[in-house]
Amino acid sequence: MGCSAGVRNLGFCYERGAGVEKNERKAFTYYKKSADMGNADGMNNLGYCYRHGTGVERDEDTAFIYYQKSADMGNAYGISNLGYCYHNGIGVEVDGDTAFIHYQKSAEMGNAKGMSNVVTNDWVHRNCDVDEDLKILLVKNKYQLSWIPYNEFTNIREIGKGGFATVYSANWYDRKREMNATVALKLLHGSRSSYKEFINELWAYCDIGLKHLTFLKCLGISKDSSSKDYILVMEYAKLGSLRSNIYSISQMVWKDKLHLLKSIAFDLQIIHSNNLIHCDLHSGNILLDSFHSAYIADLGLSMLANIRSKNEIYGIMSYIAPEVLYNRAYSMASDVYSFGIIAYEIVSGLRAFHDISDNIQLQHKIYNGLRPSIPAHVPRLVTELIIKCWDPQPDKRLSSKEIYATINVWNNEITNNEFTELVAQIKKADEMLNDLSISTPSFFEKIHADTIYFSRSLDTLKEQKSNETLLIISHDHVIGVDKDICESDIDYQESTVIGNADEVFALGNSYKNGIGVEKNENKAFFYYQKSAEMGHTDGMYQAAICYEDGIGIENDENKAFIYYKKSAQMGNDEGMCGVGYCYMYGIGVEKDENSAPSWYQKSAESGNSGGMCGLGDCYRDRVGIKKDENKAFIFYQKSAEMGNTNGICNVGYCYQNGIGVEKDEHKAFINYQISAKLRNKCGTSNFGNCYLNGIGVKKDDYKAFTYFKKLAEMGYADGMFQVGICYSDGIGVEKDEYQAFIHYQKSAEMGNADGMFRVVFGLGWSLASQYRLNWNTL
Repeated sequence: MGCSAGVRNLGFCYERGAGVEKNERKAFTYYKKSADMGNADGMNNLGYCYRHGTGVERDEDTAFIYYQKSADMGNAYGISNLGYCYHNGIGVEVDGDTAFIHYQKSAEMGNAKGMSNVVTNDWVHRNCDVDEDLKILLVKNKYQLSWIPYNEFTNIREIGKGGFATVYSANWYDRKREMNATVALKLLHGSRSSYKEFINELWAYCDIGLKHLTFLKCLGISKDSSSKDYILVMEYAKLGSLRSNIYSISQMVWKDKLHLLKSIAFDLQIIHSNNLIHCDLHSGNILLDSFHSAYIADLGLSMLANIRSKNEIYGIMSYIAPEVLYNRAYSMASDVYSFGIIAYEIVSGLRAFHDISDNIQLQHKIYNGLRPSIPAHVPRLVTELIIKCWDPQPDKRLSSKEIYATINVWNNEITNNEFTELVAQIKKADEMLNDLSISTPSFFEKIHADTIYFSRSLDTLKEQKSNETLLIISHDHVIGVDKDICESDIDYQESTVIGNADEVFALGNSYKNGIGVEKNENKAFFYYQKSAEMGHTDGMYQAAICYEDGIGIENDENKAFIYYKKSAQMGNDEGMCGVGYCYMYGIGVEKDENSAPSWYQKSAESGNSGGMCGLGDCYRDRVGIKKDENKAFIFYQKSAEMGNTNGICNVGYCYQNGIGVEKDEHKAFINYQISAKLRNKCGTSNFGNCYLNGIGVKKDDYKAFTYFKKLAEMGYADGMFQVGICYSDGIGVEKDEYQAFIHYQKSAEMGNADGMFRVVFGLGWSLASQYRLNWNTL
C-alpha cells in the first residue's frame, strides 16, 4: 500500500506547488489517502482542507471530525487546531475552557501556535477590562499575534521619540521561530487609557501584513511595566529612519536612489490598495533595513476615507499637502504630495524647507505654491515626476499606483542597460554628482533653529486667528496683508499686483476662502474675472463656477458655459469637464449628449478625476456613446483611486447592481461608507439606504435615520425628505407626524418633488389645520 507519511507528503507538495504544479484537488486526494491509512498528520491536513475548502467543498463539521481524530492520536497540530475549533465554534459549539485545555496541551508538546494561544487567551481572559477591539485582534488566529510579556525583553534602549510614541530597540527570544531577534518596541503614549491610535495602527499592520508578506511586520503586543502603556513589537530596521541617513543616500548612484524610491512607492501603493490613507507620511517614518530596502511605518493615523475632523491636522508642516493645511480632508492624493517631498529629500540630500522657520507664513506659502527647489543635476524625468506629485490641485497628482509603475519601468531600463531617455539622463546625473563641490555633510546640517521635524497638532489656515501679518503669495512674490489694516490699505496692496495674473488669481482664492482677509465672495469673483481677462485658465474656470452657483455674482448659466469653454479651449482639464457637464445636462447651452463624452474624454486624458467620472456616466447611461458597463466601471474606479467622491460612490453603485463588475453588496457598502465619510451627498444617501434595507450590512434603522439626518444637515433636500419618511413611519426614531410634516415641507421648499407631493396630498391638509401651519411658503 505504500508509506502513509510519503502519501501525506505528496499531498503537501501538491498543495504548496513544491516540485510539481500546484493542484489543491490532488493535495486533498493524497491527504485523504494518508488519513485512511492512519496517518495523524494527514488527518490534520484533511481537517484543514475541509475547514478552508481546499480541494473540496468547505465543511466545518467534517473539519472538526478529522481534527478530533488527529488529536486523539496525539498529534500536537491536531490538538491545537481542535482548540481553535472550540474557540471559534467551527463544527462544534463554542467552549472557551475546552479550547484553552487543548491549546495548553499542544503547547506542552512544543507546538508554537499552542504556546501563543495559551499566553494570549490566558492574558485576554484574565484582563476583562481590555478594549474589545484589542481582544478580537489577539484571538484572531489568522493574524498570529502573540501577547509578549514585557519581562521577556532585554537590552532595551531608546532609539527615537515623536509626538505620540517612543521607539526602543530590544533583544527578544522568538519562540515561534526559535531564535534570538532584535525587535523594535513602539510605546504609544497614553494608550493605557485611550488606545484609539494603538488599535488603528495594529489593525492596519495586521490586515496589510497578512496580504503582503514584504510589508513591515507586527510580531506581537506588550505593555510597559511602569507606564502601563501598550507596545507594538515590530520588526527592527537596523539602519533607522530615512531622515537620519539622508546625506549618505544623496551620495548614492542614481540606480540605487531609484531602487529606494521604488520600495517606498511600493509600500504606499499597498497602503492605498487597502483603502487606507497614511495621513502622516514623512522621512522620519520611512525605515531602512539597508540602503536598498525601505518600509513605511507609523500607520497609527491611517484611516478609511478620512474619519478625522477637517479642522484637525497632525503631522510635520513641510510634508502636509496644501489643501490639508487649509481645511480639506486628508486623501490618497495628500499622501502622494508627502511622497513627492520625500522624493525631493532623497534626490537633493536636503530636508524639505530646512532653512525656513515653521510658522504661519510658511503654511501660507505652501498653500499658495511654495515648493522646495529641485537641484539642476536631478534627471529631468525624475524632476517632472516629483512636480506632478506635489501639484497644487490634488486631482492632477499621480496615483501611488502610477508612481510605482513609472519607477519600476525606470529600474528595469537601468537593469537592462536600455538606450532610453531616462538611462541617458541618470548617466549624466551621476557624472554631475561626482563633480559637485558639495561633498561634506556639514552643508546638509544647516537647519533653521525654528524648523520642526516631529509630528504635532496644527491649526488649519481657516481656523487660525493670529494677529501676525498674514501673507498672500504666488510663487516667489510675497505681499504682506495685516488683518487689522483698513480697507483702503488693502485696496492699495491689491492695486500693486494687478499686472500679474497669477497673483490676481491668488487674491481671488484668498477672498473666496478667507485667507489673510475677511471672506468676500464679491471680491473673489472680481479677481477671478480679472485673472480670466488676463488669460489665466484657472481664473476662467473659477469664474464659471461663480456664474453657475451664484457666488459673488448673479447666477448666469450662459456665462458659466462661456467661461468653462474658454478655459477648456486653453487646455484646462477642469474646464473640459465643466463643458462636458454643461452639454450633458443643458446648462447654459442646448443639451447635446453627443458632445458631452468627447469633452469628458479630453478631461480624463489630462488626468482629471471628474472627467473620468463623467465618462463613466456616459458609458453607463449611453449618453452620446455606445453603452459599455465594463468601461463605465473602469472609469469610475480610476476616478475613485484619485479620491473623487462621486467616483467612489459610483463604484459602490456598480458593485451594488453588478454594473461592469460582479455584484458584491459588501463592497458596495464599503464604497458608500467611504464617500459618506467624505461628505458626498449621493454616498451619504446610499449609505443610509444600505442600513435601511440591509444591503451589504446588517439592517439597522437607527443608523439609517442617523445618516439621512446627516444628509439633511448638509442642506440636501433628499435628506430632508428621507428624515420625513423616518418620522412618518417610525424608522429608527419615534414616530412623529408633526416632525414628518416639517421635514416634508422643508424638502418641498428646496424643490423636492416627493416632498411637495407629501405636503399637498399626504399629511399636509390635516396637519396644516391641526397646527395652523403657514402654507404661503409653498
